[in-house]
Amino acid sequence: MAAPGPANPAQPEPILSALLAPRSVLVVAPAPSGGLIADRLRRFGFAGTVAEAAWPVAGVMPRADLALFDLPAADLPAAIRAAAASGIAAGIAFAAAPANRAPASACAATGFVLLGPGSAGLVSAPARLVAGANDPVEAAEGLGPDSGVALLTQGGRTGMALLRAARKRRWGLRHVIDAGTEARLAVPDLMRALCTDAGTRVIAVCLDRLGPGAGEGLCAALAVARAAGKHVVMLHAGIAEPDRPAPDGLARCVREAILAAEGAIGVESHRELLDVALYLDGVSRHGLPHGGLPAGRRVAIITGGGGGGVIAADLCGHYGLEVPPLAPETREALRPLVPAIASTGNPVDLTPEMFTEKTYDRFPPALDLVAADPGVDAIFLPTTFNTPRGNVVGAELLVAFHRRSPKPVMIGAPGSPDMQPVFGAGGLAPIADTATAAKVLAKLAARAALGDPPPPRAALLAGDAWPAAPDEARAALPRLLAGAGWTLDLPRRTGTSAAALREAAGALPLPLVLTALGVDGGAVPGLAPIDDICDAAELDAARGRLVERAGAGLAGFALRPDLPGTLSLRVTGHRDATFGPVLALGAGGLHARVLDDLAIERAPFGAAIAQAMLARSRAVAHARRMNRALCLDATAEALARLSHLVGAAPWAGFLLRLEPVLLDTEGPRLLDAALVTATDAPDQRGTC
Repeated sequence: MAAPGPANPAQPEPILSALLAPRSVLVVAPAPSGGLIADRLRRFGFAGTVAEAAWPVAGVMPRADLALFDLPAADLPAAIRAAAASGIAAGIAFAAAPANRAPASACAATGFVLLGPGSAGLVSAPARLVAGANDPVEAAEGLGPDSGVALLTQGGRTGMALLRAARKRRWGLRHVIDAGTEARLAVPDLMRALCTDAGTRVIAVCLDRLGPGAGEGLCAALAVARAAGKHVVMLHAGIAEPDRPAPDGLARCVREAILAAEGAIGVESHRELLDVALYLDGVSRHGLPHGGLPAGRRVAIITGGGGGGVIAADLCGHYGLEVPPLAPETREALRPLVPAIASTGNPVDLTPEMFTEKTYDRFPPALDLVAADPGVDAIFLPTTFNTPRGNVVGAELLVAFHRRSPKPVMIGAPGSPDMQPVFGAGGLAPIADTATAAKVLAKLAARAALGDPPPPRAALLAGDAWPAAPDEARAALPRLLAGAGWTLDLPRRTGTSAAALREAAGALPLPLVLTALGVDGGAVPGLAPIDDICDAAELDAARGRLVERAGAGLAGFALRPDLPGTLSLRVTGHRDATFGPVLALGAGGLHARVLDDLAIERAPFGAAIAQAMLARSRAVAHARRMNRALCLDATAEALARLSHLVGAAPWAGFLLRLEPVLLDTEGPRLLDAALVTATDAPDQRGTC
């Protein structure tokens, strides 16, 4: 792990000017490597002054805007001090340095802004600046037209590989910056700097590492990007996982959910990173609302054959998108344009008969009618279509539609090789397969729903203090929850044997819900409760089914009244190693996995962010459609107050679990709560 830089981040504008628009560059290196770097700068068209200084420098180092250090790691601190003494403000260090504070200390002492050590360099297309020490820089040969995509990496040759891939698609990258091991400048610093660049529309980030406690800086940079109207696409791996209690499944997806809540569009591969970045660059060029993001989740699918449309519709549903019927007026207007056998519902199946020389001219107006439908937020084309006039003409037609459409157009097919130059020149970036395209479209709709700029975060409120001892905290939990607006509600009984459960059922109103409990006192993960239990025989049968399904993880059962018209949620709070205190909500038990339902925010927060959490929950959205009278305002207020309780928890590792939480027309009703800390033995992890 790289040594951390100074506490105060460098200011964005000087970073951008010094690194990406220098008027003069000084190469500091032993001969002959310095000559190679200088020659490369000149060959790719850098218009500024290029000078060389052999290390060690005799006397005062020549003055320049940017220094390029191709030096052994041991010489780097001295070179930084010499450069700063001559008035050079910024530099790039190519050689990897051991994990010590020497380069960072030299920067802190002099105010020097350093990219690296271990940086693969940078490429800036507007300045035609190619600054690097290794062969991968050759990938920048033939820099193309400026795009709006800036790429940030953390070491290795990833940046140059993605630049090569973009060039194959006839698309340039505006900037490629490798942060290396981040002795001074880290990825969040560079993100904030790029937010001041008017030509950067999309910031693509390959995040290989993020140390404990570093999540706050990254989230702050994402907030700056949202306020500046920049899209951030992020591929992240290696973020520190919490070595502490956390809800099942939360540890592996907490970073995705938190970063998505802060405005990052998460991707799962380098190919998807490039696909999404280029797509967003293309749609953001044409002045569409929301920077080219879909305004909602309603998708119109247009195909040239029925099977592809059905598959695309299934994929859209899987990822939480809606495929609503087109308006009657749209269908009526389509009727004279499309073949008699075509389907004008949604998906719109134009059939192969549309793509003949006789009918092909009707294809563009048919596309326009679908795009104009008021009940549609995005157009999804899972094919590039057959064309009687050749692939180039077909690509030109799709580019023209992309440019004039009032809604974003997503193509979920690669297209033929001869289409790529047309797509690249026209700012249309297809995504290679239908499944990935549907998933990306859902992520973009979720990002649009966040809005810009982000709501202000809340300062931690003073309230009842947690007792430091876990046992005392568990005893005080009902009082603390009540102070935050969460009162344990409704009769609930626990038991293990069939006889004990039958006795408990006699004291509860029917019908009943039976839940399997694990050793920590919470519901067994992945095992749905059994509801609508009306007599002893049904209770015994339900207990038997849960015993059979739960296996060794079963410790007992909880029995409560069934309340029709309510929604059961799981609310948890814990301290994440990277992002600090967080609060999560989603459907509990099996429904959490089926719905892939998890909304997370860093704690504490206010009611506006709590409302946004509820809006992101698929379980809440479904329940709201079924019962418009659900009281979400009171639930948002309660979540906001709970976030302050989570934010004030004194333990490095803890899990506060509220489950089940029932939402009805009056607000949230809490049936059970439990607290686990990192120091608890298994038999101490009971409910309160």
